[in-house]
Amino acid sequence: YSVVPLPPANTRDVHHGEERVLHDKAVQILGLRIGAQIMKVLNVHYYPFSAFGRPTLGDDLRETHIATSQVLSSTLGQPTIVTGDFNNSDEPDITKVFPELFVDGRFRQAIKFSPADEPGYKKPVQIDQILYSPEFFKPVSTQVVSDNSDHGGIMVDFQIAR
Repeated sequence: YSVVPLPPANTRDVHHGEERVLHDKAVQILGLRIGAQIMKVLNVHYYPFSAFGRPTLGDDLRETHIATSQVLSSTLGQPTIVTGDFNNSDEPDITKVFPELFVDGRFRQAIKFSPADEPGYKKPVQIDQILYSPEFFKPVSTQVVSDNSDHGGIMVDFQIAR
C-alpha cells in the first residue's frame, strides 16, 4: 500500500462569506495478490475544481490533469483497476479530462455514477468512475447502489481475463 500525492490545487475562494481552501489530494495504491498475480487497485478523490469556479477543462489545469494521469497510469502493463470520485461534473466525459488514460486502450470505463444516474440526487459535483485495464479484466456486471452516502455507490464484478 502506498499513497502518491497529486500536484497542489492552489485553490481558494469565498463562498457565503466564508473562505474555502481546496485541500491537496493523493492517489492510494493497493497491491492485491490473487494466486500468483499481483493486481493494483488505485483510488482517487480528485479535486472538485468546478465547485471552486475553475472549469475542469481550463488551460490552467491541464498540467494537473496530466500529472494525475501519470500517477494513475504508473501501473501500466499490470492488472489495474482505478476507482474514484473524479469530480468532473462540468465535463462529465472523463476521456476529455484525462485523455492520456485512454491512449492505446490503456484503460476502459466499466461504470460511472453521475447525478443523472440517480433521481433525487442533489449535489452536482460527484462523478464516480471505475476504470480497468482491458487486457487483464472483463466486466461481467455493473450496478449503481443507493445508500446513505451523499451519492450512490458503484459496483463492478470483473472476470480476470489473464
